[in-house]
Amino acid sequence: MDHAERGKFIIINNKTFQQMTGAPERTGTDVDADSLEKDFSLLSFTVERHDNLTTAQMLQLMITGNVTLCILTLSANTTVTLYDMKDL
Repeated sequence: MDHAERGKFIIINNKTFQQMTGAPERTGTDVDADSLEKDFSLLSFTVERHDNLTTAQMLQLMITGNVTLCILTLSANTTVTLYDMKDL
């Protein structure tokens, strides 16, 4: 990779969910997020990690410009479930 700076890589790591949802904690997700952070840093990305974001918080991050995004969360079929249990 020839570029000194590759851009921004955002990790959204949803480990826990609001209590009212009854969703289980996602054990082991921190290991995955740590690995992604390390690997993409080595690829010269500026890495930002955010834990347990609501739908509104995640959408705000996505409109901030040119980013690569990784979401670690619960999913069923094609639905992505976020911290506040709203589907994306």
